Amino acid sequence: MNFEMSLISFLVCIVAGSFLAKMKAFAFLTKRASRFETVDGLRGFLAISVLFHHFVITYYWKTSGRWTRPPEDYYENYGKVGVAIFFMITGFLFISKILHSKEKIDWLKIYESRMFRIFPLYLFALASISAIVFHNSSYQLRSDFLEIISQHVKWMMFQGGSINNYTETKLIIAGVDWTLKYEWLFYISLPFVSIALWKGNKYTSFFLAAIILFFNLYPTTFVVYPNAYFSTKYFILFAIGGFVSHLAKNHKIDESIIKSKFVSIVVLILIFGCVFYPNTLDIIHIIIMSLFFFLVVLGNDLFGLFQLKSTKLLGEISYSIYLLHGLVLYILFTQLSVVDISKITPQKYLMFMPVVSILVVLVSSVTFIFIEKKFIDFGRRYLFSRRLSSLMENANKALQGTNR
Repeated sequence: MNFEMSLISFLVCIVAGSFLAKMKAFAFLTKRASRFETVDGLRGFLAISVLFHHFVITYYWKTSGRWTRPPEDYYENYGKVGVAIFFMITGFLFISKILHSKEKIDWLKIYESRMFRIFPLYLFALASISAIVFHNSSYQLRSDFLEIISQHVKWMMFQGGSINNYTETKLIIAGVDWTLKYEWLFYISLPFVSIALWKGNKYTSFFLAAIILFFNLYPTTFVVYPNAYFSTKYFILFAIGGFVSHLAKNHKIDESIIKSKFVSIVVLILIFGCVFYPNTLDIIHIIIMSLFFFLVVLGNDLFGLFQLKSTKLLGEISYSIYLLHGLVLYILFTQLSVVDISKITPQKYLMFMPVVSILVVLVSSVTFIFIEKKFIDFGRRYLFSRRLSSLMENANKALQGTNR
């Protein structure tokens, strides 16, 4: 599997994004101000990188019968680095909120906004999975009805697993749902993290950093709720994002230096380091990714690439790209079997990469407009958290009145 076709596919996605950015539905992108525009521009490339990762894995799955790591380090790293930096972005954004909040955060609003940000599209993906499963099961129940309900509840809790005894259930979305349970574990931990940051001192921070580093070097697996397994090796990625938010808040590096061509060259070298480094997600690889992420957060736009309207659009629809690219791959190469992968060479298969990439971007644009954006806008009204806050306030007043 050669590397060059992925670069062509990135270019094709940028071109597609430039046309989509002219649509009225995405006009809001030009009006909206963002403190971290370069990070917004980076998101789309991360999601598309994960697409390339699973595109290549699909070939080996169809030819070997096993869904496993691709033999090419760069296609393995496309997926792992994409996810790792997504985790860093999550840590960066939410720790930034804590650092700038001055000990005043409405957690109810944050959790409500996260619910409306993540679950609507996830429910659409789950409905699509169920539709394919039951279609391929000839609409016959191969599990007990209550068991099928239980299986869907497990999916709602990001535990995945088979539905109706359909062995390929997780592969319908390329198994990407696993990252969402780590995202939610991080969200749940935020109130405790905020206390440590607000009330602790530098020794508290050093202690937490040492623990996180230890569990990265010597990872262990633990259970938060039944059958929900978490590996401690990923925690360091959220922590790095948080550390970068601290550095970004306090840095004194001149903006002209950060945006210089020299630093862009350094960023480009770091990107190639991220992609071609052979020992995926070891501590050296994580350091390379962290340096790259830090420079992008500070404002380096890689010769202007991360500031383009097209890349910002790709960043805006990145969640749809990430969550639904597996669905597109499965429908094309398994459900419809547009080509018999087992009978073509890897080079011929790679010719489909730009076409599939465009299709994923188009599908993701549609789901963003009609699902993501509508529920994001609804969530910003904070209807439930405001009512719950009002109920809690009234209950507190009633309790105080009773105590008198």
